[in-house]
Amino acid sequence: MTWTLEDSYLAYGLGKNDLQYLTISDNGDLLLNLYDNTKPLKDIIEQVATQLPKNVKSPSFTLRIPQLINIQIDRILSTFDTLMEEENYSGKFQPLYPIKVNQNKREVTTVMNASPRYGLEAGTKSELFLILKIFKEHKDRIVMCNGVKDREYILMVRKALKDGYRIYLSIESLTELKHVIKHLPREKLHLFLRLKPYVAMHGYWGKSSGRNSKFGLSVDNLLQAVELIKEHKLSDHLIGIHAHPGSQVSNMYELSKYFKFMINTYMHLRSLGFHNLRQIDFGGGLPIDYDGSLPPNNLEIYSRAMIKTVKRLLDNQNIPEPNILIEAGRAVTAASSILVIQPLDHQSIFPPFDDSDVEELLDQFTDMQYIQSIDDILTVWEKWKTVPEDINVDEIHQFEKRIGIIKSILRSKFMHLPFTHDHLKQPLVQSLISPDQLVLGNFSVFNGVCDWVMIGQYFPIFPVEDLHVQPETLIRLVDITCDSDGEISVFRTKDSEIELFTKDGYPLTSKDPLQWDGFPIGKLDSILDTYLIIPLVGAYQDIIEFDHNLIGDLPDVELRVKSGKFNIKVSQSVQTVQDLLKEVGYELVNSDNPYISKGDDE
Repeated sequence: MTWTLEDSYLAYGLGKNDLQYLTISDNGDLLLNLYDNTKPLKDIIEQVATQLPKNVKSPSFTLRIPQLINIQIDRILSTFDTLMEEENYSGKFQPLYPIKVNQNKREVTTVMNASPRYGLEAGTKSELFLILKIFKEHKDRIVMCNGVKDREYILMVRKALKDGYRIYLSIESLTELKHVIKHLPREKLHLFLRLKPYVAMHGYWGKSSGRNSKFGLSVDNLLQAVELIKEHKLSDHLIGIHAHPGSQVSNMYELSKYFKFMINTYMHLRSLGFHNLRQIDFGGGLPIDYDGSLPPNNLEIYSRAMIKTVKRLLDNQNIPEPNILIEAGRAVTAASSILVIQPLDHQSIFPPFDDSDVEELLDQFTDMQYIQSIDDILTVWEKWKTVPEDINVDEIHQFEKRIGIIKSILRSKFMHLPFTHDHLKQPLVQSLISPDQLVLGNFSVFNGVCDWVMIGQYFPIFPVEDLHVQPETLIRLVDITCDSDGEISVFRTKDSEIELFTKDGYPLTSKDPLQWDGFPIGKLDSILDTYLIIPLVGAYQDIIEFDHNLIGDLPDVELRVKSGKFNIKVSQSVQTVQDLLKEVGYELVNSDNPYISKGDDE
């Protein structure tokens, strides 16, 4: 088949949505686009390698691009502002950034500097302590206090109120409310009631929704809280309601039901006399397009659904349109970090073979000639996939070569026959379609992309070269830990009527999205001469990282565009063995370190 650059964009899902900053050159280089300036990723990688200390032998690193945070925030603000103006919406838009998503100073400072409208959300005492430090000169900004609040948390809030901070207190339980009534001054008290969202959501974080949610007040507790607030004459201090539908909610039907639940609750509480209730914090939920499945205007769809639902339900109700707060964290920072990985080794599961080997096998095995259905394929694969017992190494080698050829033929036939998701769940099918090639990357999945290990969060993987050619195959990416879970190998086909395949038969597109192990690679024989990247790791991965096998953080490289030039700076070198061992209770002096020392350039 003739392969075009448009096919590459479609197959890899680049140049659109949350990967719009990654494009492909005519010669197949992966390009970073920032403020209409482009630069090949391979050139950035080469430049970084020259700036790393001499004792850092690995050019794998995390590329930080803070300006992508600015771009995302501009998109969010402009989208909501435009739609509110179009709908003649009278309430304000007040965005919050939950710092749990990424508490690193670079990310939080970038959010704060991107717009004076942005407030910050704290979920713990330590996060509140950090925000109070950050907002010391910006006390007019909103500080949303979520999370479990014990007496010490409440006393910290009391001091912050006394110091002039603008604190919004989201009440999670009746116990919290009683602490608040007892310890906080009334004159500066701004209360939100956090609700359990009585709408079931699906996805990785669906447990955040529904009556069984860990968070928020049940309906019974909500009604008790209302009576407690009235009893203590605090009605004027209830200014908002809050809930969280769960992260990464892409089902607009479910989201619309959630928006409706929040508006109905808002109207009910207003009817009970809470006339200062003018704000709804809809929480998170705004998804990042990790797998290329979301529509290009997803942010607009999300925002329009929220605003129009409010307008429709409040129409002719003589109730003010509330200020809208959202706590979109992933949507703000996910795109700002890219994991750059150096391949160390390439392995093939089966011995190599060529076309003559395939022809010879087809001549010998007549059962290959009568395959017409998936059942026929699986029957043959079940018969030939296992090496016989009690044979020597040379015989195993011959059997493995034969199995590799049979698997290649049967897999290609399988991929071109109509099959279902139920077929893909079968262990026999999974063993047939699993990739035969793997690459060892100089990184730790547990440290760099821990969401994949914990919850199976999808992350795309791309080579930085040869993206203009038809991919040869899918390949698995494993890390250098001694753990079998140290692998991130997944690819989802792109939704399209156009049928695209790898050279060895894996579908890259389909009408009904499918998921395979592995990821596409343009040229297999040059895999060790290039680099791989995992984008969209700027949300949560830095904070929930694991030092499995005492493999610590990769170097941090900061990239900014100024006056049309790409400025690259190594902001933090690789985490040292001394620091890693200190975290687990050991002291190591430089002379004891066998391969890397802090501040040592030898």
